[in-house]
Amino acid sequence: MTLHAYSTPLAVAAIPERGPFIIPWLRDLFLVALAVLLLAALAQISFDVPFSTGRSGEIVPITGQTFGVLLIGVTLGSRRSVPTIFAYLATGGLGAPFFAGGASGLSALFTGATAGYLWGFIPAVLFAGWLTERGLDRGPWLLAGMALSNALIYVVGLPVLALWLENNSVDVSVWDAGLWPFIPGDLAKLTAAAVAVPAAWTAVERFGPRTSRAWHD
Repeated sequence: MTLHAYSTPLAVAAIPERGPFIIPWLRDLFLVALAVLLLAALAQISFDVPFSTGRSGEIVPITGQTFGVLLIGVTLGSRRSVPTIFAYLATGGLGAPFFAGGASGLSALFTGATAGYLWGFIPAVLFAGWLTERGLDRGPWLLAGMALSNALIYVVGLPVLALWLENNSVDVSVWDAGLWPFIPGDLAKLTAAAVAVPAAWTAVERFGPRTSRAWHD
C-alpha cells in the first residue's frame, strides 16, 4: 500500500471550496466548532452494560464520547483534531455542560474521576490524525489504528482514576471501574467507525466537491 506524505482528511475533502470556505482558516474554524458540538452531544449519550457493576457505571459513565473522539481524529487529521480537543476541554472547563452527564468546570477537568480520560483524548486524536495524514484512514490498518488510539485514552485515564479511587477511599478496583465494562462498547464503536469512515470516503469521492489529494493548506 502506498502511503502519501500528507493526505486530505475526510472532513476537509467533503467541504466545497466555495463562499467563506475558500478561506482555509474559516473552513478550519467551522470544522473545529462543529466537532466540539458533536463531541459535547455524544458525551450526553450514556448507556449501561448489563453485566457491569452499578458502582463502576457511577464512577466512569459509558458514553458515546470516545466514538466522537475517534471520528474527530480520523476525519480532521491531527492539525485540526488536537485544537478541537483543546477547545472542547477549555469550554467544558469554563462551565459549558459539555462533559459526560452535563458535567463541567475545572474540578471535572483536573480532579474528577474522569479527568485522565478527558486529557487522554489529546494523544488519541493526535495518533488517529497522524494515521489519517498518511492515508491510513481507508485501508486495512484503520481498525487497528483506531484501536491503538482508543487504548491511549486508557493509558492516561486509568492511572488518574486509580489515584482518584485511592484518594476518595472507593472500594472498587480500577479495572472494574474504568476498563472491563467499557470493552464491549469500545469494540462496537470501533467497528462502527471502521465501517462508517470508508463508506463516507466512497460517497465523497463519488459525489463530493473534491477528491482525495495531498493537502497544501
